[in-house]
Amino acid sequence: MHKAHYLEVKVTTFDLSDLLIAHTVKTSGISSILTFDKRSTQYTLFELLI
Repeated sequence: MHKAHYLEVKVTTFDLSDLLIAHTVKTSGISSILTFDKRSTQYTLFELLI
């Protein structure tokens, strides 16, 4: 894990798993992640799927 990612994990209320998914997706060039988790949609890459 990059130092910048580690620092973000330390100062956020998001789940570590959501952050790891978001950073992996972001580095892969994908623009959004569909989720059923309303809390995750507060992070910029997640979009609520309902």
